[in-house]
Amino acid sequence: MPGLSSGLSPKLVVVQSDTSATGVVPGVKFDSIHTLTDSFYITQGALSTNTSTTHQRFAIFNGQSTGNGTTATSGLNSAARVAMTQQTRGTNYEFGANDWFVVRYSEAGTVAVGPWCVQGFCIQGTV
Repeated sequence: MPGLSSGLSPKLVVVQSDTSATGVVPGVKFDSIHTLTDSFYITQGALSTNTSTTHQRFAIFNGQSTGNGTTATSGLNSAARVAMTQQTRGTNYEFGANDWFVVRYSEAGTVAVGPWCVQGFCIQGTV
């Protein structure tokens, strides 16, 4: 895992289904700079592309210090995804001190959000 040999502290952020949420689920607020090096999306229902009229999609966002920031971490919500199959990312993303790791989701058409889980692997510091 990145960070172990460098002495940086690896952390796992897990955000799971929250049926009471309205499309935005906070994960963690970092106390220092952290770099998202990998993430996984698993859901019961099939996920689709950003342009589909029937869709279920997820994205990790930098919520900034207030938790309501709108900066996506490299467009993760535009990739087609398959139900119960992990999907990984390829580009690191840096969160600043006091930034929230936030998951946003949406659904439309005949898709209803079922159980889901988003995991982010973060390294303390700049990687």
